[in-house]
Amino acid sequence: MPKDIVLTAEGYQRFEAELARLTVTRQEVRDRIRDTKPTSDEGDDAAYDSARIEQAFVEGRIQELREILTRARILNEEEISLDEVQIGAQVRVTNLAAGRELRLRLVSPLEAAPDLGRISTESPVGVALIGRRPGDVVAVTAPAGVVQYRVDEIGRS
Repeated sequence: MPKDIVLTAEGYQRFEAELARLTVTRQEVRDRIRDTKPTSDEGDDAAYDSARIEQAFVEGRIQELREILTRARILNEEEISLDEVQIGAQVRVTNLAAGRELRLRLVSPLEAAPDLGRISTESPVGVALIGRRPGDVVAVTAPAGVVQYRVDEIGRS
């Protein structure tokens, strides 16, 4: 039996919204296929071919989203420990070499968006932070070398 996919409430809502958008897109693509269907063996079928390719993508993503949402377990905020870093935690860390403070939220790989501060529990930084407590220092191997982070604070979103 496939294991649960742990998602934050926000992540679950994003996937639901994407599924709703793609359901509308699916019908629009079907209409485009109907309207651009070739009438003969000759001629330009680029619009039809493009719509068929888009349909394959949309159908695949809809199937993937349904699987995610079916297996999803929404992380309850009260489940997030403030004693140690775990999935769902909002963590304030300091890059010791740069003296720069970062706020990160540890999420499932499906929700990761590093540019938005949502890092995967399976990323090098996520793996290093899991189970750590405020005051702990972790070393993360990055392409530019080893980076040390100090866990300053653990919170809920």
